[in-house]
Amino acid sequence: RIRGDDSMARSRLGRVLRRLDALTDWERGSRAGMAAAVTAQPCADLLSVLGEPQRRFRHVHVAGSKGKGSTCALLGCALERGGWRTAVLSSPHVESLTERVRIDGQPIGEAPLAD
Repeated sequence: RIRGDDSMARSRLGRVLRRLDALTDWERGSRAGMAAAVTAQPCADLLSVLGEPQRRFRHVHVAGSKGKGSTCALLGCALERGGWRTAVLSSPHVESLTERVRIDGQPIGEAPLAD
């Protein structure tokens, strides 16, 4: 079940989001005075500990400063029309946090996101 929008899920999601908002926000905060350079090494280390999961499925990584959302939408539509299942994780969202995660073109529901 991908979708799931009920009052209990909304409440759980609210608690999860408040907990996440209390963490350091690297997108909004200042990086002035940071002793270490910001690199992708922590992500690479995590992927290594998890057993390199990115090597077990086909994927497209879209990066850059403009057009990522449109590119992902176009690629997702083309792949889905070709019979492939798709998943998109994007940031930021426009209206709802649930739109950041889409499975086969559909936003994930609040309950799975809260879990």
